[in-house]
Amino acid sequence: MTYTRFQVPIFHNTQNTLYSEDNKLKQISFVDSCVDMFLFCGDKSLEIGMKIDSIKALLDIPWTNDIENITAFDFSEKIVFDFDTGETNACLFNGETLVQSKNIYEIIDEDLEDMLCKIISKNNHVKEKLKNAFTENYNIFVPFPLNELNLKYFALMTQYQGYNKEFYYSIPFDDRKTITHFTFNDISKELKNGNNAMSLLEKYNVPHKKSIKRIFAERQGLFFYLKECGIMYNVINNIDLFSSFLNDKFCYYILSYLHTYPALENYFKDFVKYTNIVSFCNKMKKNLSFLSYAFEYNSLRSDMKQEKIKYINKQRYKYEAYPCITIPFSIKLINTIDVEVKVIDGYEFIPLKNTSDCHITGKQLSNSLKNWEYFYEPVVIVRDYKKTIAAIEFSDNHLRSAYKAYHCPVSTDIPLCNTLKKWCVDSGIDYISFFSYYQIEDH
Repeated sequence: MTYTRFQVPIFHNTQNTLYSEDNKLKQISFVDSCVDMFLFCGDKSLEIGMKIDSIKALLDIPWTNDIENITAFDFSEKIVFDFDTGETNACLFNGETLVQSKNIYEIIDEDLEDMLCKIISKNNHVKEKLKNAFTENYNIFVPFPLNELNLKYFALMTQYQGYNKEFYYSIPFDDRKTITHFTFNDISKELKNGNNAMSLLEKYNVPHKKSIKRIFAERQGLFFYLKECGIMYNVINNIDLFSSFLNDKFCYYILSYLHTYPALENYFKDFVKYTNIVSFCNKMKKNLSFLSYAFEYNSLRSDMKQEKIKYINKQRYKYEAYPCITIPFSIKLINTIDVEVKVIDGYEFIPLKNTSDCHITGKQLSNSLKNWEYFYEPVVIVRDYKKTIAAIEFSDNHLRSAYKAYHCPVSTDIPLCNTLKKWCVDSGIDYISFFSYYQIEDH
C-alpha cells in the first residue's frame, strides 16, 4: 500500500492576447491557486482525492445532498476505483466516515461540474499519476495516451480491465449514457478481466481457431456479442466465411441488430436454406436492406416464406440502403477519421468513435448529432478548455461541414477558422473547396 501527496496548479484565468509581432492570438494562463491532492493505492482499490477546506467548498460539490449534524469538519472528496467490484464511485468522507457516495457514471452523464472530476480529466500531471498507478500497482493495461485519457476512461478501465482502445470505443452504452445497456449485464460480468475473455469463445459456440482468435484479439468489441457470434457461426457454418463476416465493416451493426431482435436468427437460417450461404454473405456485405424484410417475413404464413426469400434475393439496388430500425444502445461508428486527439492554438480536436459520443455532443451543441447513425460520415469535435464548441464532418478526406452550437457556421469565428485550417493541413484533410464555398478568407 502506498500513500502520496502532491499539488496541482489550477488555471482559472486563461485569456487570448493579441501579440503585435505576428498579429496572432496566443493564450496566456495564470495560476490562481494550487490544490493539495492525495493518491492512495490499496490492495484492491485506488483512491485519489483532496481535502475540503471550507464550508463553501463543501457546498460547491454538485453531487452531494444536504449534510446534517456536522460535529467535526474533516471532509475530503475521493474518487475510488474498486478493481475487485469494477465500480468507480465519488465519495465524501468526514474523517474516516463515509458520508455520501455516487456512482461516477451518474456524475459524468449528468455533466456535473465537480472540481475533482474536472482535475482528473484535464490535468496531465494527475492523469499520468493515475495511469502509472493502474499499470504499475494493479497491472492494468492502459491503451490511451494522456491527451485521450479522462475520468470516463479510467472508470471504464476499472469496470473492464485489460482491453485495447477498440473495445472501449465499442462498449454498447445505454443510449446517451455511459453505463452499459442492461441487456449486456450478463456478458459484462464475464468480461471484467480481459485476460479471461478469449476463453469464453468455446462457451458461446464460437470456433476456438487461431484465425478467429486473431480477429477477436484485434476487434475486442466483438466480445460483447459472443452469443450473437455463436448464432452467426451456426448460420454460416464455414470458418473462412465467418472470418470474413467478423472482419466486415457491417459486422457490429448486424450483431447489434441480432442482439436487439433475436428472431432474426430464423430469418437468416431460412435465407440460407432457400438460397445459399454465398448469397446470404453477399447480402450482408453489399446491401443491408435485406434486413428490412425480416419483420414482415417472420409474420408470414409458413407456406409463403420460401417465395418471399426468393423475391428478396432477386432485389438489386442502385445504392446501399440501411434498415431504419432503432438500436437502443451505442454502436461503434463505421466511418471514423484516422487521427489522434490533437491540440492546436489551445483548441482540442477529438474524433468521435461511437453513436453515444455523437448523441451526447448533439445534446451539448443542440444540433443534428443528437440523431447521428452509425453509418454516417466521420465527425471530429472541437473543445475549448474542455467545453465542446463545434463539430466538423468529413467525407473522403474532404471537409464537408463545420458548425458551432445551434448550427451556427464556424465562419462567425475567425480564430477558430484559422485553427481549423491548420488542423486540416496537419491531418491530411482538404478544406479548400469548403472554405471557397463559404468565401472564408485566410487571416
